[in-house]
Amino acid sequence: MRVATFLASAIACSTVAARSMADDLVQQLFELHNQERQKNGVAPFECLDSQLSQLSLDHVKYEVSIDNINHDGFSGRCKKVGNVACGENTLYDFKGDAAKFTQSWMNSPGHRKNILNGAYKHVGFAVEKGPSGKWFATSMFTDTNPRTDVCGAKPGPVAPTDAPYTPKPTARPLPTAKPTARPLPTGPPISTTTKPTKRPTPKTPTPIPYTKRPTKRPTTAPTYEPSDEPSDDPSYDPTDAPSSDVVKQLFKFHNEERQKNGLKPFSCLNSKLSSLSMDHVNYEISIGDINHDGFSERCQDAGNYGGCGENTLYDYQGDARVMTTSWMNSAGHRANILNRDYNHVGFAVKKGGDNRYYATAMFTQDSRACQ
Repeated sequence: MRVATFLASAIACSTVAARSMADDLVQQLFELHNQERQKNGVAPFECLDSQLSQLSLDHVKYEVSIDNINHDGFSGRCKKVGNVACGENTLYDFKGDAAKFTQSWMNSPGHRKNILNGAYKHVGFAVEKGPSGKWFATSMFTDTNPRTDVCGAKPGPVAPTDAPYTPKPTARPLPTAKPTARPLPTGPPISTTTKPTKRPTPKTPTPIPYTKRPTKRPTTAPTYEPSDEPSDDPSYDPTDAPSSDVVKQLFKFHNEERQKNGLKPFSCLNSKLSSLSMDHVNYEISIGDINHDGFSERCQDAGNYGGCGENTLYDYQGDARVMTTSWMNSAGHRANILNRDYNHVGFAVKKGGDNRYYATAMFTQDSRACQ
């Protein structure tokens, strides 16, 4: 009986110690992220948001269960917060070091965009060590949170680990970047290799910036986040332009926006990226909604080793100019479009049976010849 009591106490103490260590990592990530923002002239995050930390933890546990990183379910996590701008970064590493996590994300254009996005005021983190020895970390960013009980003094929940705390480099962190459930930006957003190698070298994370889901009935003028349900203005009755024409127009308008902002235009309208975008558009039409499901796999299929980002939306007009403006009016999507590291882009647009036009754009940094 005495032995049993002693063992129970020892396990309880170990769990408490592990949770305390995990809480310390979250607090360190919050402080280090704010230091990076201040170094770059951006106001620090105002809130270490307990709901965002819990949502990050839910995703980390899922990643631990599959022993890999991705942005599956990103749009659902954003929806749980509400109608907010939303981004996400994620990575795994063989060391549980908050400074290393932060530096890996800052070394990746897409993840860096999420961290330095001045529109984001709330942030949450989660860290957990999996049985494979990898440390998984996810951070979520929003511009606000309708809840008033999430900004306490203590960090949000983080899963304890019972392994000793020794940080190691990440396998290729994935930032987010996936744009929002309705267009996803930079997470999440989203944004940078999307999939880490088994034995990662110290390589930079992949961005999946994400931005929030637009309002249900946007006016003709785009809402703060690109509206996934663009305007129903009855006075607008466009003819259905061939999707290939709309793709060419999107390429033209995106390059105009880059040049207006002092950036080089995209050098390649990449047929492989357009094909992958169309695969995703067909999937979105089949479910009648937009998301970034399978984003990491699409980036891997693109076959490059640079950064990768994605924007998506649906619209009732099918107008390339309106789509471009909607994305440009959303901080996360805009960050993808104006990311100077991206030089290849692909687009897909298709009208679904629900009369919505679904559009997806994929961006990569690619040194190969245009295909």
